[in-house]
Amino acid sequence: MASQGLRVVSQVGQWLSNGEAVWLVTVLATYGSSPRPPGSMMAWVPGEPIVGSLSGGCIEETLLAELAAASEDMPKQSGAPQERIFGETAEEQQRFALPCGGRLHLLIEHVQPTSDNVNCFDSLAESLTRRREAIRELDLKTGAISVATHGRPRWMPANKSLYLCRDRQYWIHSLTPVYQLLIVGAGEVAQYLTHFAQAVGFKVSLCDSREDYLQRYPLNSPGVKVYHQHPDDVVRQSFSDAYSAVIAVAHDPRVDDLALMEALQANCFFVGAMGSLNTSQRRRARLQMLDIPEPRLNRLHAPLGLDIGSKTPAEIALSAVAQLVQFRSGVERGIVDRAGILPAQQSESLWAG
Repeated sequence: MASQGLRVVSQVGQWLSNGEAVWLVTVLATYGSSPRPPGSMMAWVPGEPIVGSLSGGCIEETLLAELAAASEDMPKQSGAPQERIFGETAEEQQRFALPCGGRLHLLIEHVQPTSDNVNCFDSLAESLTRRREAIRELDLKTGAISVATHGRPRWMPANKSLYLCRDRQYWIHSLTPVYQLLIVGAGEVAQYLTHFAQAVGFKVSLCDSREDYLQRYPLNSPGVKVYHQHPDDVVRQSFSDAYSAVIAVAHDPRVDDLALMEALQANCFFVGAMGSLNTSQRRRARLQMLDIPEPRLNRLHAPLGLDIGSKTPAEIALSAVAQLVQFRSGVERGIVDRAGILPAQQSESLWAG
């Protein structure tokens, strides 16, 4: 599974390498209810399938017709990007079936197949593949694209994914790797967790060193990697970055605590463990005895999940994934930082800085 950002920039790079000019459209801002958040992208070449999504299908057909017409008269060179707002009037809101009076503010680029642009999009794809943030800078007057090779510029606010520089000439777009989830402990809850987490866009893996549990609860979800080894090694090697979550559901301290010790010391954006209030209190006491610092221990979400009165394995998994989505959304909107801590000043991810 790849993030939308990786899928789009990889396809744009491939089309550019083939000599095709590419329409690249980005959601700059949303007003009211909207299916896709700011930063969502769609890429298209006439005659090819679209890649990515802007609205879940509300406005794509009309936009593609407009882009197809523009392609006929477009010069074979990059020009200034254009802005387009859908849903400004009640008639448009009804016509495009935008929910709850929503509006979409879009930025439209016609990217030409130059060697510089090919290199830029290849560089973006490489960073995302390596699970690093990729920063794209766009000159709004000329359409020139560049990549911040050393990561996020110091002057760009840490909690913004889109930023319009104060001179209003340069626009910065932060692209993030796919969010991934490591489930520790095979079992019925893990089976439901796998399905629900995949459905909301997580790349999911399972780890359990207990062979009998892996045989008793086999996964039937395609694309899920299974690690048959100690979970602390797996967390350390592959799930320690700011786009990773670790959830322990083995209900066995010999398995869960190994994973939690490593995940709490890492940079995971979410660490959780299944269990009752009493079980969670005993777990915290054990982790304290293992010298986990209090600030790190406070990042542990245990008992796991939102309080929805869950009892069955499916309900427990649903509450856990709902909490996971809640925190991922908070991270993306700047309400929660990637260490799972509320920043001093909460703010939304906005188009203008």
